[in-house]
Amino acid sequence: MLTVLLIIYLFKYQRVFWKQISLIVFSTFLLPHVSYDYKLIFILIPIMAFITSKDQSRFDLIYATLFGLMIVPKTFWIIAGEGPDSIWVGSLLNPLILTLFSFLIISDQSSDGHAHHNHSTSLQSIS
Repeated sequence: MLTVLLIIYLFKYQRVFWKQISLIVFSTFLLPHVSYDYKLIFILIPIMAFITSKDQSRFDLIYATLFGLMIVPKTFWIIAGEGPDSIWVGSLLNPLILTLFSFLIISDQSSDGHAHHNHSTSLQSIS
């Protein structure tokens, strides 16, 4: 159900390409039952789209910081357990950062094409 709502939101409301790609990639981490850190390599796709985007937002510094926090290794601090059964701090921080980032993208209406007209690529123009 969440996937359907995300797809509707992406095609109906969101017009900034890097935000569309980010929400799709974030959902691949947040919606399955388990998502391991090696999948974070896919964060590079929205990072590159963000860096090359001509769209600007008042949250760009926050977006850049959150992208940075996602790619910083967080396997140095163990919260509980030992050995292969350890719970790392990244197991808690990554979902929180992704959720915060997703809500920020959805709530930021300043650069999604509604507030002002930008010439950006979107999923609708690609399809």
